[in-house]
Amino acid sequence: MADIEPTPEMIAQFMAGRAAVKLRDLVISDEQDIGKFHAVAESIKAGLSEDVLKELEKHNEEVAKAIGLIPSA
Repeated sequence: MADIEPTPEMIAQFMAGRAAVKLRDLVISDEQDIGKFHAVAESIKAGLSEDVLKELEKHNEEVAKAIGLIPSA
């Protein structure tokens, strides 16, 4: 198998993926202090690109509709 040099685009995808894994790990953790949870979540989101933040907001809206927090259209 040939060695592959990562491109800047590949590295950017890995970085976005790393943030997603951190956020997932936080959500499934046993953390019960809502203040700490919020602070960690905000620090993770602070490093995300605009495109990823838009995708996250869209996902959050879909989840809120699915669990009945906001009415679906």
